[in-house]
Amino acid sequence: MFGDNSKYLEALIENASIELAERLMFTFIFLTIVWVVRKIILRFVQKKATKERTKFVWNKYSYYVFFALSLIIIFDLWFKGFNNVLTLFGLIAAGIAFALKEPIVNLFGWVYIVWRGPIKTGDRIEIDNHYGDVIEITPFHFDMFEIRNWIDGDLYTGRIISIPNAKVFNYANSNYSAGYKSIWNETKVTITFESDWKKAKEIIFEIAKENSNYQDTQATFDAYKTMRAHEIFNVEFEPTVFTRIAPNGVELRVRYFCSIYNRTRSEAAISEAILEKFNAEPTIKFAYPTTRFYTDE
Repeated sequence: MFGDNSKYLEALIENASIELAERLMFTFIFLTIVWVVRKIILRFVQKKATKERTKFVWNKYSYYVFFALSLIIIFDLWFKGFNNVLTLFGLIAAGIAFALKEPIVNLFGWVYIVWRGPIKTGDRIEIDNHYGDVIEITPFHFDMFEIRNWIDGDLYTGRIISIPNAKVFNYANSNYSAGYKSIWNETKVTITFESDWKKAKEIIFEIAKENSNYQDTQATFDAYKTMRAHEIFNVEFEPTVFTRIAPNGVELRVRYFCSIYNRTRSEAAISEAILEKFNAEPTIKFAYPTTRFYTDE
């Protein structure tokens, strides 16, 4: 009887020792994997992040996240009978996830930005009615050097705007720098019905050629290459002047190709040249709202 009990006890101890060794081995392997994964993530952040604050935040919070995950998994491994405790941990984790929904979505937005690259540092973009040049992309937001707003034109306001990464999922992103760094812009003037509108049209065309990217072969080639890749072929890079009859005169609207960073300056240069040329032409007069009175004599 005592012999059987002794053998049973020895077998129990042996099985417990094997199970203990397996758990210890699994714990060691799991912690090693967690440590390696965290190091890889931190190394990636070190390469991508430009601010020390961003690196510090990632180093700090990644420790908390991996520590919590490790604690839950190891607790489950060593105390499998405590299902109610694990359920409690699950509910707590779900509550934390709900409370931190915005930061989590921002983090996924950062992964999407890094993976798909809809925006990059240096791009000029518009998102949620905000315009600017992207100067930094962090795990939770990206910063833009703002243009427009109260400034009439594509000029810097001096403010830096922080946009949550989650907005790349909720709002359309207009990227002015994607593929090529040029856009089409328009400037219009109105001359009187009595003016020589054909001559005015020729003058505006020549001015636009001198102040646009039409003669920049690299800019036109980059734009043509990008549009051809998207099967867009009916594109004109040469300036075009359109004519329209307006209520108070003949409207001449010039469409021209220019750099995204030079839209306001090119528009100013074209406007100044038009003023000089038209003022020198006696057959061309600017139109403006007027009122005429006719009386019977």
